[in-house]
Amino acid sequence: MIMITGSSHLQDQKSKTSSRYSTGEVYTYLKGPTPLVPWTQLVWFSYGIPRHSFLTWLQIHASPRNKDLRRLTLLAVQGAIYWLWHERNTRLHEQTFRTAEAIFSTLDKQLRNRVQSFRHTNPRASTAMMQLWFLRS
Repeated sequence: MIMITGSSHLQDQKSKTSSRYSTGEVYTYLKGPTPLVPWTQLVWFSYGIPRHSFLTWLQIHASPRNKDLRRLTLLAVQGAIYWLWHERNTRLHEQTFRTAEAIFSTLDKQLRNRVQSFRHTNPRASTAMMQLWFLRS
């Protein structure tokens, strides 16, 4: 059992005392061990933008259970985040404006190219994802 004393010390049942208090350590201890999920490195990586990582994480948890549809949705969300951010930057720094249709067309081409890029390694998934993309567009 963990006790938090008035002097901000973390104390476990073996009476070991730490001079620093860590909310993360307490949370991890109370929550217990959790299994790692296979998509962790896809979402949380060292040079990622935290806001984009968080939005991707939310999308994974809210996405459908169909594996191909979930992958396709994730790719579409990541692409949309990227191209909207790119458009924002070009409007701010270059005063260049594109229409929503032009941005969507770029996103559509990028997503199709990405799905086609793994056709040789995983033709079943590539075909299923392309069919889902054409159904929704």
